[in-house]
Amino acid sequence: MNLEPMIYQLQQELGFCSPRGISAVLDESADGFVKGEAVCCVLLQRRKSAHRVYAKVLSARVGTDGNKKFGIFHPSSETQEELMTASYKEANIDPLDITYFESHGTGTKVGDPQEMKAIYNAYCRAPGRINPLPVGALKSNMGHAESSSGVAAIIKVLIAYENECIPPNLNCKQLKQELLQYFPPLLAINQKYPYKPG
Repeated sequence: MNLEPMIYQLQQELGFCSPRGISAVLDESADGFVKGEAVCCVLLQRRKSAHRVYAKVLSARVGTDGNKKFGIFHPSSETQEELMTASYKEANIDPLDITYFESHGTGTKVGDPQEMKAIYNAYCRAPGRINPLPVGALKSNMGHAESSSGVAAIIKVLIAYENECIPPNLNCKQLKQELLQYFPPLLAINQKYPYKPG
């Protein structure tokens, strides 16, 4: 729990938070993220001990945007791409077999373009993808839950798997101009998207 108001004030003053209070991930109107709250957990078990299997963990890695060129809060598409590529190589997965990508997608002016560039380079350009790659963004639905946002996104994916439907990214009406070069093959989900997990 983060109960220190100075953190929120600093994020607002630095322009991270949407002054409108609208999370518009990937949209032309995106002007920052919206704070969200989540209390969640995922139970990991060995497959043979599990009563029900929702998904299987093939690779887990942590990245850092160290060695910054453009400032401490500017994300790096290059380091994100390196992490994505290392993850699927470690798990021995063909990137063309990936049929859905749940993004970090904050709705910030700099973050979304950097992340979409990394996803495009790692999963589309390098392997030569032709088929669409749907991209989800939980933060468009509930805001940025800070340190619990990753686990919340995993839960969203598991629910989407179970219901064979990916919920739409809210407030994504018109793609940000600088993202158009990646869409397609990336596909922004604007309405309920039928999905058969593979």
